This record gives sequence, structure tokens and C-alpha cells, in this order.
Amino acid sequence: MNVQADTEGATPAPDAEDQVIDQETPTEGGETPPEAAETEPEQLVVSIGDDPPPSDEDTNSAPEWVRELRKENREKAKRIRELEEAAAKRETQSQATDDKKPTLADCEYDEEAFEQKLTEWTAKNAAKKEAQAKEEAAQRAAQEQYAAKYRGYEEGKAKLQVSDFEEAEDVVKTTLNVTQQGIIVHAADNPTLVAYALGKNPAKAKELAAISDPILFAKALVKLEAQVKTTTRKPAPPAETSVRGSSPASLGADAELGRLEAEADRTGDRSKVVAYHRQQKQKAA
Repeated sequence: MNVQADTEGATPAPDAEDQVIDQETPTEGGETPPEAAETEPEQLVVSIGDDPPPSDEDTNSAPEWVRELRKENREKAKRIRELEEAAAKRETQSQATDDKKPTLADCEYDEEAFEQKLTEWTAKNAAKKEAQAKEEAAQRAAQEQYAAKYRGYEEGKAKLQVSDFEEAEDVVKTTLNVTQQGIIVHAADNPTLVAYALGKNPAKAKELAAISDPILFAKALVKLEAQVKTTTRKPAPPAETSVRGSSPASLGADAELGRLEAEADRTGDRSKVVAYHRQQKQKAA
């Protein structure tokens, strides 16, 4: 997340040694081909609140080296998440290990004490397994719900129909932490549009990333989503082609200048061309 050339106003007189003429390539008969009259599809512009929409320069794809760097960062972040998840899983499994079942030897072969401890262990272990089963069921339900939300997020990329979504998404991934990204997917009505809007507005993304409390983050996210606006604009026209005037047939050059240019190209002496330009400037003054 191009600067258009200003083509309005008078064109300054060109230097004699570097004469160029801005022109469109003419076609036979001087008419513009039908293909040139066709307009490209309008581009989707996303903004937040009263902030101005990003310029054409902001919508251009990032350079190749930037995309490669972002790709490496995504792979590193993915590896870190995998390691964190594996560590958390090992810790959970360790905590879920059942208490050691009492034995008769532990009770110094006191059968009455053994029966009492065994009964307590059985009840405690059953309650623990029941709680664990409920927690796992809740986790599965939450994961399934999030997976459905994430599928909607991925499907939304195609529906959004923008060419620079990956670049905008990279801004979000490098600015917001994993929990905050998950809240966007889970809590936003249109997470794809919100992610794109944040990616096109890095300042807003940083402002949102500073909210560490998940509940406050979600509240701010809902408020921000209500401010997201979408408009369309036509793509910038292609840059005009610059052609060096080197023959009498050059568009915009009079016959005398064309003759002098041709003679200068043939002889290598541009003094007459310089004198001609000086004469034209004096006339204009």
C-alpha cells in the first residue's frame, strides 16, 4: 500500500540538444483504434473514516525483494507458531497425566486405608477426565467455528478483486500479533475487507496493534469496521510515449524544423537547429 505526470499547462520550449516530442503513436488515417477507446475495469479503493484513500502509487505491487523478504518473514512466523503450539501441547499433556494410582504398598499394606485412597482416587480421576473431555469438546467446537470463519476470509479474497491483497495482508501480519489477527477473522463481519483496509492504512494498523487487551481490541475493531468505506476509481491512463523528432514526418514539428533535423542527423552539425530554436523563442517573446 504512481505519481501521475502533470500534463496540463503550457509545454516549455525544448532544448535544442535534447529535442523530444510527447505524442501518441498515430494510426493509419489518424484515428485512434477502437481498442484504445476501451477502458480498463475500475479499481476498488478502501479507506477508513475520513482518511484519504491510498494513491495510485500506494496500490502498486511491492518490489520483488520486498515480496521475498515478506515471504521469509511469514515462513519464520509460521515456524515459531508451530514450535509454540508443540510446546503448549506437551505442557497440556503433562498436566493431564493422571495422578498415580495408590497401591497396597503405598498404604503399608493397610487394606482399609488402601480401599479409602483407591475410592478417592477413582472419584477424583473420573471428575478430572470428565472436565478434560468437556474442555476438549469446547476446543473442537471453537476450532471448527474458527475454521469456518477462516474459510470465509479466504473466499473473500477472490470476491474483493484487488491486485495487491497479499501486500496489504503482509502489513497486517507483520504489525498485529497472532491473537489480534485471529480476532479479526473471528469477530469482524467482513474480515477480508477489514484486513485489506488495515494493510492499506499502516498507521491505523499500528494504532490497533497497540491494544493488548483482547476484549478492548475487539471493541476497537468493531468500531473501526463501521468506518471502512469502499469506492471505485478508474485506473491511471498509460504514460504518453516520447518520440525524438528526427524527420519532417514527426507529429507537431513544422516542415522547416523537420528539414533542419534531418540535415543535422545527416551532417552531425546542429548549429542550424540551434539557431532555428533561438529564432522561434525570440518570436514567441
